[in-house]
Amino acid sequence: MQPHSTKAAPALDAGRPITRIVMPSIDGMLHDRTTTLGVRLAEAWGTDVELVHVTSSIASVDPVLDHLAEQVHTVHPGLDVQATHLYGDDPATAVADHVGAGALVIMATEHIDAWRIKDSVAEKLLDRVGGPVLLIGPNVSITRIRERGLEGEVVLGVDGSAAAEAGVEPALALAKAVGHRLWLARVVPDPEPGDPFHPEIASRLQALAEEGSHEIATRWEVIQHNDPVDALETLAERRDAAVLVVSRRRRSNSDRLSMASTAAGLVATAARPVLVLSAPKVPAVEAG
Repeated sequence: MQPHSTKAAPALDAGRPITRIVMPSIDGMLHDRTTTLGVRLAEAWGTDVELVHVTSSIASVDPVLDHLAEQVHTVHPGLDVQATHLYGDDPATAVADHVGAGALVIMATEHIDAWRIKDSVAEKLLDRVGGPVLLIGPNVSITRIRERGLEGEVVLGVDGSAAAEAGVEPALALAKAVGHRLWLARVVPDPEPGDPFHPEIASRLQALAEEGSHEIATRWEVIQHNDPVDALETLAERRDAAVLVVSRRRRSNSDRLSMASTAAGLVATAARPVLVLSAPKVPAVEAG
């Protein structure tokens, strides 16, 4: 990998810049895609690296974690790598409780599902971690990670909610950090005969794009499609985007068609990493 010039780390965590890349090891392993992307971003943004291993052992020595840290040190001697041994039976909960402000959690996953809760570590992380999580799904190749990292256009999915629009500012910061264009994408269902046209959707996207265009080139698109996951990934593929961004909403498990489910679906199917941001809690709407 070629050396990277250091750029300012993007503010992805409630206006706070990323200062630490956190990479949890699952079952004592760090996936090559995780370390490749995590180290690349740490070098590019000048951040610290923290490797986290969660075990049920209370021993003060963690040979697995020490070995992982030694591997990263050997390949990237210029990085300051911290190794943290956490005690617990649930890796996602232990990591979520440990991660603080300014951290970006990066993890590769082979098991995440958009429409059913499978109890995967990745889904639990999305539910528990209060900051940004960058997930690398099963269709993201190590070759793509090595060649591209996050260098390319950024696609942000919005659904018209305040929670989703809260992701515009951090998505702009990410696009600025990688030096490329940001796309704001709103997916609306295919219209039925007699459905009204809603010009306010395009007007709102236009306004959001204009607000952010002073920082980075910002474009928008309204997509008519009944599957937001397929629509967003198709747009990202058409733009050859490097990363997809969505905001997750902390809502009840019964609301499975929220952006949280869209995030999981994108991770499961997309050919690029998915950055999942933590949006403010959206209260349930009570019938009046």
